[in-house]
Amino acid sequence: MTESRSLPLPRKLALAGEIVVAYVRIRRLLRRRDLRRTLEAIRTGAPAGRPATATTDERLAGAVQRTLARLPADSRCLMQSLVLTRLLARRGRASTLVIGVSPAGRFGAHAWVEREGVALLPAHLGEFGRLAEL
Repeated sequence: MTESRSLPLPRKLALAGEIVVAYVRIRRLLRRRDLRRTLEAIRTGAPAGRPATATTDERLAGAVQRTLARLPADSRCLMQSLVLTRLLARRGRASTLVIGVSPAGRFGAHAWVEREGVALLPAHLGEFGRLAEL
């Protein structure tokens, strides 16, 4: 289900704030933990209050991409995927972090999030084969 109307400005700002807080928390966790332990923490950690907004998975993914792209921060696919995973977990929605690699030619890696088999962030499936699902 896709929402056709734009979110009101206060909800957009609240969601952007939630994304920034998740980003900072994940950066701190990654300094002290490996990827699996970080994922466990962001999926099981008790939410700090009610999520800023209850919106569709697709809308959350787009908000993560747009917000991180505007920050002077790491906005690559892995960080986007971790932040989106946190936002989904805060809303009680299970997701899978997929790590892919390019099967031929020059080495490349990519990460994306899937929920119920649907990629919420660009998966570039023709370019990257699935290596791991976390």
